Amino acid sequence: MELRLMYWKYQNIMVTSRGNEVKPMSPVHPFRILKGELEARGIKQKDFAERLGMKPSNFSRMINSDAELTPSLAIKLENELGIPYIHWMRMMGAYYKDMENVYEQITSTYPEKAG
Repeated sequence: MELRLMYWKYQNIMVTSRGNEVKPMSPVHPFRILKGELEARGIKQKDFAERLGMKPSNFSRMINSDAELTPSLAIKLENELGIPYIHWMRMMGAYYKDMENVYEQITSTYPEKAG
């Protein structure tokens, strides 16, 4: 439940002209959620990187990018934070879907930008 609230906290939502369709204006990557979760728990990124068995510099680069959240990392996140693997993977899927929706919105509004 907390994670879902955290996810929506970071969403920028717009409602289409039909009023019944909700689409993100700015898709939220799971790493953005992870950063917020670490902050909310008072966990330093350096310490968390070490708990995951990663170099802090690599963890920082990863968490500040749009890299894919892999299944193996989702398992580690579940083990360290108690947030189920399936939630992380669903967020990654939702991010890709939201990115596709934004792309479709842009290309339907500005066809010259397609391609």
